[in-house]
Amino acid sequence: MTSESQTKLTLYVVMSGNAPDADPAQVRQAWPQHEAYIQSLVAEGRFVLAGSFQGTLTGMTIFSADSREEAEAIAARDPMVAGGFWRAGRILPWNIVAGTDV
Repeated sequence: MTSESQTKLTLYVVMSGNAPDADPAQVRQAWPQHEAYIQSLVAEGRFVLAGSFQGTLTGMTIFSADSREEAEAIAARDPMVAGGFWRAGRILPWNIVAGTDV
């Protein structure tokens, strides 16, 4: 990753967790819609990475957005959030200061 590309990206980190009342069967049914949504973010060039923290019900998604408001809207449109299966928590702008391509 070059310093030029780092300065052009505005990344947002979304911390999310399972909704305590989420029905596991409904979560499984909604999962393909979530995957399709992530693929749409990939196609738009917005998606960076996502994953869960081992041993927790907490996950993190990183994507680019033009503003915090847009980042909130992107998170809210995720079918897992919109369906009430996940709760999008903190949404934080993230400035890359060092790193390598993974």
